[in-house]
Amino acid sequence: MAEFLRRFEKLLGLFFWSLLFYFVARTEFLIWNWAQFKAKPISDLLWAFLVGFRFDISSILMSLGPAISISFWPWTAAQHRKWQITTFWLFAPFALAFSIMNLGDSEFVNFVGRRFTYDAFFIVGEIPGRLGGIFATYWLLFSVNIVIMFLLVYGSWKILSRNRFARWSATPDRREIPFYIVAVLTVIIVAVIGARGGLQRKPMNVVTAHVFAAPVLNNLVLNSTYTFIKSFGVESISREVYFSDRDEMLKYLNGGSEKGATAQSLMDGQRPKKPQ
Repeated sequence: MAEFLRRFEKLLGLFFWSLLFYFVARTEFLIWNWAQFKAKPISDLLWAFLVGFRFDISSILMSLGPAISISFWPWTAAQHRKWQITTFWLFAPFALAFSIMNLGDSEFVNFVGRRFTYDAFFIVGEIPGRLGGIFATYWLLFSVNIVIMFLLVYGSWKILSRNRFARWSATPDRREIPFYIVAVLTVIIVAVIGARGGLQRKPMNVVTAHVFAAPVLNNLVLNSTYTFIKSFGVESISREVYFSDRDEMLKYLNGGSEKGATAQSLMDGQRPKKPQ
């Protein structure tokens, strides 16, 4: 039980460290695009930050999912080092990738008009050949974001490698098993509720963030991690094809076609012959 508390105490530290990052990323988004926000009421900006915390919590818990899952395994105190290394490599790559999306969206949102989604990768594919020009144009944003990303990853490692936040009793006792089971169930329930955005009937989605009439404020509410995860694997609406060629289509138009259709309209006698 003591080792369980030790692990989840560190995961809780990662959670709050990540929450701080999302606050910083949203603040950067606001400052970098201040020209679009300066006319908005301060109350709307504060409300966007407050509502945004709900999406931040959901995003963090989804990205922490693998690390939380392996932490349920009864690692011994002697295996704690292995746990912290495994947890770091399960968390850091996701944290780094999502930080690039969120920080990069401060400018990228101006090209697509919305937060980063999975289908935006077709634009990202054009970046490598223009990286030098992009860096020259946005060198200040690049520099600040590199520092923020370094602090995010470095701080995550320091949280996991810290010896102890509190002194837990390490005396093994079979009587702790029921408490261990209750603790595991509690963590699972809290994580699921947080990831789905609350206790409402249906999990929240991107539309839930549309609390303002102005799209730019809704972009401030959201974070890029959430929009990317929610768009990943979603199939686009297929384009229906009703006619094999133009002539076949024209046969069903009023009066047929003067040039394209060789046959009389199939609708003759059922619709007015004069085109409507």
